[in-house]
Amino acid sequence: MSACGFSAANSFPPPTNTVKLEGAELVGFQTIIVGGIRDPFIIRRLDGWLEQVRGRIEASVAEILGLRKSDYRLNFHVYGRDAVMGALEPMRDAPAHEIGLVLEATARPRNSRPSLPS
Repeated sequence: MSACGFSAANSFPPPTNTVKLEGAELVGFQTIIVGGIRDPFIIRRLDGWLEQVRGRIEASVAEILGLRKSDYRLNFHVYGRDAVMGALEPMRDAPAHEIGLVLEATARPRNSRPSLPS
């Protein structure tokens, strides 16, 4: 038994010549952190809590690594609320009892950042 199938496939040449360009370049280095939250106190105040986490991360990165906010990007993906549809999620305020959280951090390559003063 097969899951899918097809028959009588036809190929038609395009009416004009086309060129497909593809390429890739290094835009940065990325790391992720995956976690879960079941604390109802944090879940009720999740947006504010995430902003506090963001602020602490930004302060630590500036102090320890000497990077400015423009040198990297932080994205929080909140599974169990709006990680898939983002701002388009129609049920964003539905109560949740647990949340999956993915923090994605992307920094540009060091040689593409402006030099920091000594």
